[in-house]
Amino acid sequence: MTTRRHLMLLALVLILASCTSRTGGDISTKGNIVEIKAKDLRVKALKGATEEGVYVLMSAHAVEHPPALSYLDGKLTVLPKEDYELLGKLRANPDPENRNKIRELRKKVRRLAVIAEDAQTQKKIQELIQKAKRQEYPVVAITMTEILVMELKYQGKPIYMKGEAAKNHLVSKIKVL
Repeated sequence: MTTRRHLMLLALVLILASCTSRTGGDISTKGNIVEIKAKDLRVKALKGATEEGVYVLMSAHAVEHPPALSYLDGKLTVLPKEDYELLGKLRANPDPENRNKIRELRKKVRRLAVIAEDAQTQKKIQELIQKAKRQEYPVVAITMTEILVMELKYQGKPIYMKGEAAKNHLVSKIKVL
């Protein structure tokens, strides 16, 4: 092969690699352990259940602070679609019985700290964040695995997380419906 062909082949490999790799760290899975490695941080988490659902996006934003959470691609607030539809019907008739049902439905709102498994999913999360900024709240199908952060090191120092803060979701697929 000529040098020119080598350079073209190398350029093609680099382009393909940049299209398929996610930013914000490399993710690897070994059994039920998920590891995320980036320049200043290391995360080790335990995989939980995988779930699929259809939700209405209620809010979405990027996680910029604190820097130790830079491995997160965003935070999404969602409500299962069927509960969202029921909520709309109940709000149309605000009698006392419906107010109690509305209170119960609000408990089904989920706040998800999400990590994209790949570049394509990461792009979808970023698109949802932009939609929320424009006050667009689409219906989305999400496939995700709950992970529990057991160890987080930022700049070599341990960061302690517990409770809901340690629960994240590794997202393998998002589709706007």
